[in-house]
Amino acid sequence: MPPRGGRGVGEACRSGAAHSDAPRAHGVTTFSPGRLLGLSIEGLTSFSVAPLRFASLLGLLLATGAFLFGLSILWETWTTGKSVPGYPSLVVGLMTIGGVQLIMIGIVGEYIGKILSELKARPIYFVAEHSEKRAGAQQDRSAAERSAAE
Repeated sequence: MPPRGGRGVGEACRSGAAHSDAPRAHGVTTFSPGRLLGLSIEGLTSFSVAPLRFASLLGLLLATGAFLFGLSILWETWTTGKSVPGYPSLVVGLMTIGGVQLIMIGIVGEYIGKILSELKARPIYFVAEHSEKRAGAQQDRSAAERSAAE
């Protein structure tokens, strides 16, 4: 089970060891459902730009829906001659503007997400074998230096 808030940094390619959590030592939790909800939203939005991509896709869907609705209103007006004054153009205009705004918010969010990932300066991947070998070699050297100093 991943930790609260989603997957941690660099945990994409790691494998875990089996363990069991100890029971709570004292009292009950002080986290209210509202704070837990806030924590989950923070976990969803801090490690990915997926919500912004969702906004872009929703905007594209809304703009496409507005275009199709506008076409259906034009078709109905041309074929039957019935039209409701003001309503169709207002709805199509509002849906189009809302869709374009969501698309633009998603695009700007993608840029901000890329800037954030560059600012974090995290490595693209971790090489566990080499870092473990180096850590073991450094421990062996420091142990040898300590024994030589004694």
